Amino acid sequence: MRLPKSQEVLGKKFKVSIKLIDGAIGEFHPSRGITISPVIQDSDYDTLQTFFHECFHAVLYRSGISMQLSPELEESIVDVSATWLTDNLERLVRILEIE
Repeated sequence: MRLPKSQEVLGKKFKVSIKLIDGAIGEFHPSRGITISPVIQDSDYDTLQTFFHECFHAVLYRSGISMQLSPELEESIVDVSATWLTDNLERLVRILEIE
């Protein structure tokens, strides 16, 4: 699966890179952007879910909401949101194509 080279989140463009991350499969950092580990690239589902997961971290960061959340709560919100989007993406695309 190919990922975009950058992703705009609430008006700011973040670089998207594929490289090994110590102890993680994905990471968002405000200055480095979104990083996805090549280890998960064998599974399109896992790659996409991780990409969305890190994008949701970026959304919470850019909106300022992450400052109001504990790390555990942010992780839970981001993970369930990314999983829902990944699980429903094909259906959502089909609906948009029909309308």
